[in-house]
Amino acid sequence: MEYFFPEILITYLACFRSAFYSTGYGYFQGFIIAQLLCGSRKTVTQIAQCCFFIDKSVSAWERFLSNAQWSMPVVIEKLIGLLLSQLGDSLLYAGHHLLAVDTTYVAKGIGRMNGVQKWSQRRNKKEKATSVVGHHWAICGLLSRFGIKFKCFPIATKLISGKKRPFEFVVNSDGEASPIGFFQSVLALIAQVSQTINVSQLLIVADAYFSKATFINPLIQFGISIVTRLRKDAVGFDAPIYCGRGRPPKRGKKWKLAQLLTQLENQWQSVTIYGKHQSVRHVSRVLWLREVAQQVKVVVIATKAGPIILLSTNLTLTAGQIIEIYAARFSLEIAIRDLKQKIGFTDYQMTTTIAFIRFAQLCCCALSLGQLILAKSHLLDWVSSSCDGKNQLTSSSLTRLRRSLCRFVIKQILSQKSAPDTDLQKREDELEAIFRVAA
Repeated sequence: MEYFFPEILITYLACFRSAFYSTGYGYFQGFIIAQLLCGSRKTVTQIAQCCFFIDKSVSAWERFLSNAQWSMPVVIEKLIGLLLSQLGDSLLYAGHHLLAVDTTYVAKGIGRMNGVQKWSQRRNKKEKATSVVGHHWAICGLLSRFGIKFKCFPIATKLISGKKRPFEFVVNSDGEASPIGFFQSVLALIAQVSQTINVSQLLIVADAYFSKATFINPLIQFGISIVTRLRKDAVGFDAPIYCGRGRPPKRGKKWKLAQLLTQLENQWQSVTIYGKHQSVRHVSRVLWLREVAQQVKVVVIATKAGPIILLSTNLTLTAGQIIEIYAARFSLEIAIRDLKQKIGFTDYQMTTTIAFIRFAQLCCCALSLGQLILAKSHLLDWVSSSCDGKNQLTSSSLTRLRRSLCRFVIKQILSQKSAPDTDLQKREDELEAIFRVAA
């Protein structure tokens, strides 16, 4: 198999060898390569057909996902270790590893799959609620800076157990069991990642849905910082000042955070948002929030659509750093889109719970490894240029990687059947025609 694929890909896959038995490691290699190589749907049947170098039936691939003895936590640990070794300081921002957290839905029919239920989603109170029948996944990824832009490397997923048909339970100190909640599921995912990354260097980036005290307080207890967004009607309080008489006050002066721009002196800050340098007007203040266990730094940004309110439990971060960190969260949205459209995150059809949970995790591995290769594409002669006929492909395009990988594999297969002294350079036109038909 090593003959047909680039050395860099084989080297990255070798980092996971200790997580599998000998036969299982071959299936793992085939799964990751098929996710990057196959242009159609990524069902187990398609993956088995794409892996021409592994002569096994579809049922054998299904057993690898459902019955084989291999540890998914070890795979996550090896993936994080690979990212830390390859990306190094580019994963650090203000001395922290940024871990973006979000959730996504995957539509599935109600049947023998566990966890399939009806989920209601609503962006705000004015919009009419919509519903999705399927699975609800939590996804987290490490953010790495490349130049003035951020890229997200998804590292772990977790299936969220809803209120209807729960399949996960938590037991308290009294021995009473209750269904695990939404925030508890996401916190469990973060706790699993924190076993590999030092919690003092870990900083969570999440959207406004996670700005609840029930989510922030456990992170404070773990020693993990968070940057998130608050609602426009949020309020904060100054630290209480005791005058020496009567009962000590619980809170100081109350502030409506959206009005801080008109009540405090505004400042201008030059920041990099979504790959562009901008100058923003803002105010910042250290305040107490209702039910939050410690003081937080609040940053209110002036925009044409209205104020944007951000908070950070790390008081040492500057206002500009908080703004850039929250803006970097958008790269996770792009990663989720690539997982669904390019890697096949939604294509699982297995009814065994452990099988589609493993399937989702291996999709994260495939995307992260693909993005690692693209990050070093300028050093690889087999990765084609960004131009492909009339279509312009960016340097970070997974489509560019897939086409380059297909071209490499086709050349290796044909060169194996050629004479040792054949000049393959003269056959580039024929190889290109074959590639276009195969792609």
